[in-house]
Amino acid sequence: MRSCHPRRAHRLGLVGRAGTRMRRLLDDMLHYVRVQRSGTDAGHAVELDRVMQEVLQSLAGRIRDSGALVAVDNLPVVRGHESLLALALQNLLSNALKFVAPGQRPEVHVRALIEGDTAVVSVTDNGIGVAAEDLPRLFQPFQRLHLRKHYEGSGLGLALVKQIAGAHGGDVQMQSEPGVGTRVSLRLPLESAAARTPPAPTRL
Repeated sequence: MRSCHPRRAHRLGLVGRAGTRMRRLLDDMLHYVRVQRSGTDAGHAVELDRVMQEVLQSLAGRIRDSGALVAVDNLPVVRGHESLLALALQNLLSNALKFVAPGQRPEVHVRALIEGDTAVVSVTDNGIGVAAEDLPRLFQPFQRLHLRKHYEGSGLGLALVKQIAGAHGGDVQMQSEPGVGTRVSLRLPLESAAARTPPAPTRL
């Protein structure tokens, strides 16, 4: 069996990666349009603990490969759309795992605070951080602060999170310091009728 010429193999690799990026971009664009069209439906009770477990399972390979330490505190029950909230949490956790300095072990902490009738769910990391003047750009579609060759992505992740928060009557805020890390906080309406015993915190 003849081996592929190195130059040809390199070109095939570039084509494959370009195809993967295009599929990811199309998926993100479809999600973005879906959120914009989601309307004002109040949704239903969503157990964020269960949603986060599913997100962790979907990112298990990346967590394992990076050696990341991920701690998840008890999360509340909110009112909303489960699939959209799962997408928001997955984007936030993916960013926390992705934007770290080369050779650095990601450390991520997911927690929630209750403020009146809202829950503030935050994802804190020890990544590369963002300068204060660049923070507003990150929530605009297709805005990137880093070269794709260093950090993959479509530039839609945080814009999606912002749209999802707005669709739930909430908002999203970011605090960051270059070289120290970032905290992204998602404010969501609590499900006041939900009553359950919270499970123990999860650590990976």
